[in-house]
Amino acid sequence: MEWGINMLFIIGGNGSHAGADAIDQICRNRKLLIVIVGIPKTIDNDILLIDKTFGFDTAIEEAQRAINAAYVESLLEGTGGFDASGNPILGDFGKWFYTQVKSHFKEIDLQADVKYIDPTYMIRARPCNSSDHIYCSVLGQNAVHGAFAGYTNFTVGLVNNHYCLLPIPEAIKQTQSVDPNSNMWHRCVMSTGQPDFVSSPPETIRSYPLSQRRASSLLQMQYQLPSSPTPTKPATTKAPSTERSSF
Repeated sequence: MEWGINMLFIIGGNGSHAGADAIDQICRNRKLLIVIVGIPKTIDNDILLIDKTFGFDTAIEEAQRAINAAYVESLLEGTGGFDASGNPILGDFGKWFYTQVKSHFKEIDLQADVKYIDPTYMIRARPCNSSDHIYCSVLGQNAVHGAFAGYTNFTVGLVNNHYCLLPIPEAIKQTQSVDPNSNMWHRCVMSTGQPDFVSSPPETIRSYPLSQRRASSLLQMQYQLPSSPTPTKPATTKAPSTERSSF
């Protein structure tokens, strides 16, 4: 109010959008004519309803560099809580996994050189790629259009390849997570060659939402081979009559 701001754009992930929603509620309670707009920007791609967030493509691209570096290194070696934004403070999985792998090979008395490469700061420090540049520009333009149209407490994003304005409360109901029965995850498993630790879908899969069904399971349910038909007696054909019909 002191700065004369009547449009506030908040760029960030799930926690930032939760903050935007809280600011909007205060503006409503004080009857302030201020538009609150969220713009999804997170490398985690964890905002509900949106196909992807700005920064995700760049993160994947940079993460590949770290993976390739680890692969080259292995060839050269020759050996095989919550913070202020509301986001949980998770433990470092990489360090935990590193110690577990070393302990495993030590227990089986097998010499192994284990290296841990953390790509986090590599990802955050690099400029975004061309795809994210374009995506960011379009998101910004749509956010401004929505604000000037008089909408508030909304975010922008791709939904089924269409740019949409979404209510922030709906987008922050829960964090988007990876579905282990989705086609996306199984494509990842196939490309990396790692084992599939998820058991086959249960019989109750019919009651799952479509987003949680694997396409293969869905096709199996819808296009099951029919059972053997019950044999029927051959139809008898009546001999044609020799009498003439009168009309």
